[in-house]
Amino acid sequence: MIYLKTNSDGFDSEGIGSVIQWHLLLYGICKDLDINFFSDKFVNISHYQYNNISKEEWSNDYTNFFNIHKPQKFDIEYDFDGTIEDLNEFIRENKDVEKNICIEVDKKFIVDNGFSLLNEIFYNDYLKDIRENLNYQKETYFDPTKYNISIHLRSLNNCDVPTYPSMETYHVYKNANDIENIFNILKEKYYDKEVFVYIHSQGDEKDFQDLVECSTNKFQVILKLNEHPIDDIYHMTNSDLFIMSKSSYSWICHLLNPNQTIVRDDFYQPTYPNRVLLDSNYKFNPDDLKL
Repeated sequence: MIYLKTNSDGFDSEGIGSVIQWHLLLYGICKDLDINFFSDKFVNISHYQYNNISKEEWSNDYTNFFNIHKPQKFDIEYDFDGTIEDLNEFIRENKDVEKNICIEVDKKFIVDNGFSLLNEIFYNDYLKDIRENLNYQKETYFDPTKYNISIHLRSLNNCDVPTYPSMETYHVYKNANDIENIFNILKEKYYDKEVFVYIHSQGDEKDFQDLVECSTNKFQVILKLNEHPIDDIYHMTNSDLFIMSKSSYSWICHLLNPNQTIVRDDFYQPTYPNRVLLDSNYKFNPDDLKL
């Protein structure tokens, strides 16, 4: 059997989004090639530093949550630096070999072949197995009788201090007025629904008070601040509508969530065909949203 894998080491500098984004795309590539996927345990994942947890426990939490590492022994292991055509030829020549073969590919291979495969990943729901097998041990706070919207607002922390405007960090390069533009469109679009909007971010409640005050009887804004990322990822992945920030942490939730995502129109990674584009004023066409 042939398996593909990629790097699972954060090297003490990369957060979980920066690492697992390539696993998710590689999983889609494996599904498309009809071969097996393998993941090592996650190690040296950053951002544990401000969560009062050891680096080892932090990384192990993600290994357990994403649940994509399964113990496996290999007879042959390769580092691969060829093209997709080279890989296809190798698969044809070795598909009947009675050995477990593991091929490690790098980020460039995944970018070259995963980005162009994104529509197929979406339409075939290639990541469904990962989404449905997330090992989340808590009870969800989503109310199934409501329309649950998650919005990720990128904010400053000790390990993530964006110094350039294109990251659109909240309260640095974007403010409450921008987010209120989104809320106003959503209120009008979903006027006949009971909507809960969960804000996933970091910081003090006072920094988000203007957004909480946008609440109405049918449009409740709820803060989820400084939570363990696993709680945020699980809920952003399972929201009825997801509003992402310009970060790989947001992008992995978009990849796992088959529902619509609202995303900035200049986001640097490709997104699913059902996405809704958000302009620089944080406005979008409500007709693009499904009811």
